[in-house]
Amino acid sequence: MSKTTIALLPIVLLPIVLMAVTATALVAPRVSLAQSSPVNVDVDSVDITTNDVLTVTVTVVEHSVSHLPEFPNIDGLTLVGSSRSFTRTYENGSFTTRAKFIYRFQPTRAGRIEIDPVTVRLDSGVYTSSPITITVTRAPIPPMPMAPRARDTLPRLPDLLGQNYFAEAEVDDETPYIGEQITHTFKFYSTDSLSRPTYRAPDFAGFWNAGERPETTDSATNSGRRYLVTEIDTILFPAVAGDTEIEPGLMIVPAGMFGSIRAEFRSDPVKLAVRPLPPNEPATFGGAVGRYDIAAGVDVKTTEIGDPVKLTVVVSGHGNFSALPEPIWTDAPGWRAYDGEVSTRASVSDGKLLGVKSYERVLIPEVAGVLETPSVEFSYFDPDLEEYVTVAADPISVFVEPGASGAASPLPTEGAADQSAITDIRHIKPAPGRLGARREALVSNPLYLTLWGLPLIAVGGLLGWRAAQRRRAAREAARGPARAREMALARLSSATSEDSIADVAALALHGYLSAALGRQTSGLPASEILSLVEDRGAAHETSAMLAQTLGILDEMRFAPPELERDASMARDVAEVVRRLGAEMRQ
Repeated sequence: MSKTTIALLPIVLLPIVLMAVTATALVAPRVSLAQSSPVNVDVDSVDITTNDVLTVTVTVVEHSVSHLPEFPNIDGLTLVGSSRSFTRTYENGSFTTRAKFIYRFQPTRAGRIEIDPVTVRLDSGVYTSSPITITVTRAPIPPMPMAPRARDTLPRLPDLLGQNYFAEAEVDDETPYIGEQITHTFKFYSTDSLSRPTYRAPDFAGFWNAGERPETTDSATNSGRRYLVTEIDTILFPAVAGDTEIEPGLMIVPAGMFGSIRAEFRSDPVKLAVRPLPPNEPATFGGAVGRYDIAAGVDVKTTEIGDPVKLTVVVSGHGNFSALPEPIWTDAPGWRAYDGEVSTRASVSDGKLLGVKSYERVLIPEVAGVLETPSVEFSYFDPDLEEYVTVAADPISVFVEPGASGAASPLPTEGAADQSAITDIRHIKPAPGRLGARREALVSNPLYLTLWGLPLIAVGGLLGWRAAQRRRAAREAARGPARAREMALARLSSATSEDSIADVAALALHGYLSAALGRQTSGLPASEILSLVEDRGAAHETSAMLAQTLGILDEMRFAPPELERDASMARDVAEVVRRLGAEMRQ
């Protein structure tokens, strides 16, 4: 081969190589880049103190966002607020929704705290975040900038010389503990008894807002003029320790023709120094502040193996029942335990927020004998005593019978005798003949036959009664979902403005779901409930509506009372119950 031919080889082979590479690219399968998850979970800090508030943000980017994040319970953190926002953008021929779910938590202890993965169920799939670890250090107790204010002192009366209107605000305790109830009082002085002013409350950032009490009116004389005094009280629970400030309250007074002109009167801000809770809290403390008592009871004290026993634990007293943690459940031998319904009722008496919170626990006995229910402990901080207190509900004895399976009790029975057969007894002599004749006469006696027949008749009657009971129970179970649906709709329709619509709606919805699905749903994750109803034939749209409703009900537990009494929630739950009743296979 000549040198000229060798020099021309690269030029000749270059088009052939390019054609081969192009053909390979066209034939080879196309590999797409891995797309990032549409769900992102982050925190504002991983190192905080017990006085800080941790903000957890869940960001979801999807064409359609209809399911709320399933946030796990976190040991060591108490939810003190939540919010959400939605924005829609038009990109590449379709709309994309960006949703932000913001959760604010207050630490209840120092140490390392694990935030379990957050699950978000979207149309494109189920996404789970990675766990997050944060470190909480105990904040130093700040110095007291102001002396505790006596709660029985009379409020100051401002000098109203020459003023027609005046607004002021105060709290009954300027140095409360975190989580302790305080009352914010807004007063408005007016010389015009015909005006109808409008009150605009502060945001109360950093406080649990238990709602306003009905306003009261009184009269007072100041600087030689008579004033109408309107007083509005709001019950609050500080959620953040340290120096804080409540924004001014606002009263709007209409004036001019048809109220076209208005005047605004603001109170001064109220300063507080919120004290953190002292250290050395008990292991059973979950953040409750106030004064509480605990009691327990069961629905039956005699049952059979496998039949459920409902244990109800009631925590009562005064404090923030919206954020009340669950009691500490302990294990007891011989039982399987499942979570049940939780209900809350609260009212105000003598300026204190009183309440009752009931926790249901379903216990399934696994052995026969006398079993004791688990003991239950509940710890709280008493701000009046300035110390931690632990109360407990004593165990309750329940007698468990073997039941139809004939399982024997593993527990020893006192006085039990050995029932082994005795075969070494011999008769001394045969029975006399006259005894045999007498026996034949006794057997032929009608009274003797009747007495022997009574046990057989009793056993037959008992078997018939139990068969009738089983048939009746089967009929009741067959129409249980329909009855539960009727009861749920009746409970929702009878709710009044005085009720907590959130509690009524949650009890009605979980009551129906538990009957329709054959298991308690109040303690189940939302994803498992949705999977169960879809397996029973519920449509995807109905499942999405149920998911949104469950999320809103969960958020309403931490909402102000005026949102808890939103009647539209009862209508939405009723619509979900009707649709599920029509679509699910019973």
